Amino acid sequence: MRIIIHNEAQAELQSIYIYYKSISILIANKFKEEVKSKYQFITENPKIYPTISQDIRKCNLDNYPYSILYSENGNNIKVLAFAHFKRKPNYWKNRK
Repeated sequence: MRIIIHNEAQAELQSIYIYYKSISILIANKFKEEVKSKYQFITENPKIYPTISQDIRKCNLDNYPYSILYSENGNNIKVLAFAHFKRKPNYWKNRK
Protein backbone atom coordinates (compact mmCIF):
# COMPACT_ATOMS: atom_id res chain seq x y z
CA MET A 1 0.00 0.00 0.00
CA ARG A 2 1.06 3.55 -0.72
CA ILE A 3 0.34 6.66 1.37
CA ILE A 4 -1.03 9.67 -0.52
CA ILE A 5 -1.42 12.86 1.49
CA HIS A 6 -4.06 15.43 0.60
CA ASN A 7 -2.47 18.87 0.04
CA GLU A 8 -4.35 20.39 2.97
CA ALA A 9 -3.36 17.47 5.23
CA GLN A 10 0.26 18.00 4.21
CA ALA A 11 -0.04 21.67 5.16
CA GLU A 12 -1.55 20.67 8.53
CA LEU A 13 1.26 18.20 9.16
CA GLN A 14 3.89 20.81 8.36
CA SER A 15 2.18 23.40 10.56
CA ILE A 16 2.01 20.97 13.50
CA TYR A 17 5.67 20.06 13.06
CA ILE A 18 6.71 23.74 12.96
CA TYR A 19 4.67 24.41 16.10
CA TYR A 20 6.35 21.56 18.01
CA LYS A 21 9.74 22.60 16.64
CA SER A 22 9.19 26.08 18.14
CA ILE A 23 8.88 24.33 21.51
CA SER A 24 11.61 21.72 21.09
CA ILE A 25 13.34 20.01 18.18
CA LEU A 26 13.21 16.78 20.21
CA ILE A 27 9.43 16.99 20.57
CA ALA A 28 9.07 17.83 16.88
CA ASN A 29 11.24 14.89 15.81
CA LYS A 30 9.33 12.51 18.11
CA PHE A 31 6.12 13.75 16.50
CA LYS A 32 7.55 13.07 13.04
CA GLU A 33 8.66 9.57 14.08
CA GLU A 34 5.26 8.76 15.55
CA VAL A 35 3.54 9.83 12.33
CA LYS A 36 5.91 7.63 10.30
CA SER A 37 5.23 4.71 12.62
CA LYS A 38 1.46 5.16 12.28
CA TYR A 39 1.79 5.38 8.48
CA GLN A 40 3.61 2.05 8.49
CA PHE A 41 0.99 0.45 10.75
CA ILE A 42 -1.89 1.83 8.66
CA THR A 43 -0.39 0.46 5.43
CA GLU A 44 -0.04 -2.97 7.03
CA ASN A 45 -3.46 -2.90 8.76
CA PRO A 46 -5.68 -0.40 6.92
CA LYS A 47 -8.98 -1.68 8.34
CA ILE A 48 -7.92 -1.86 11.99
CA TYR A 49 -9.01 1.65 12.96
CA PRO A 50 -12.67 2.60 13.43
CA THR A 51 -14.74 4.12 10.67
CA ILE A 52 -16.01 7.57 11.62
CA SER A 53 -17.79 8.63 8.44
CA GLN A 54 -18.57 6.49 5.39
CA ASP A 55 -15.16 5.06 4.44
CA ILE A 56 -13.06 7.45 6.57
CA ARG A 57 -11.04 5.92 9.40
CA LYS A 58 -9.45 7.58 12.41
CA CYS A 59 -6.02 6.69 13.80
CA ASN A 60 -5.19 8.55 17.01
CA LEU A 61 -1.58 9.42 17.69
CA ASP A 62 -0.41 8.02 21.03
CA ASN A 63 1.55 10.98 22.37
CA TYR A 64 0.04 13.99 20.61
CA PRO A 65 -3.56 15.30 20.49
CA TYR A 66 -4.06 14.55 16.79
CA SER A 67 -5.71 11.93 14.64
CA ILE A 68 -4.79 10.81 11.16
CA LEU A 69 -7.99 10.67 9.11
CA TYR A 70 -7.69 8.46 6.06
CA SER A 71 -9.51 6.36 3.51
CA GLU A 72 -8.45 3.24 1.66
CA ASN A 73 -8.80 3.09 -2.12
CA GLY A 74 -7.38 -0.01 -3.78
CA ASN A 75 -3.66 -0.05 -3.03
CA ASN A 76 -3.63 3.53 -1.76
CA ILE A 77 -4.20 5.07 1.65
CA LYS A 78 -5.31 8.68 1.28
CA VAL A 79 -4.62 10.85 4.32
CA LEU A 80 -7.29 13.53 4.41
CA ALA A 81 -6.43 15.39 7.61
CA PHE A 82 -4.37 15.66 10.76
CA ALA A 83 -7.21 16.65 13.06
CA HIS A 84 -6.74 17.98 16.58
CA PHE A 85 -8.79 16.08 19.16
CA LYS A 86 -10.66 19.17 20.35
CA ARG A 87 -10.66 21.69 17.50
CA LYS A 88 -13.06 22.23 14.61
CA PRO A 89 -14.74 18.83 14.31
CA ASN A 90 -15.62 17.77 10.77
CA TYR A 91 -13.81 20.68 9.08
CA TRP A 92 -12.16 18.16 6.74
CA LYS A 93 -15.37 16.49 5.47
CA ASN A 94 -15.28 18.17 2.03
CA ARG A 95 -11.84 16.77 1.23
CA LYS A 96 -11.66 13.95 -1.29
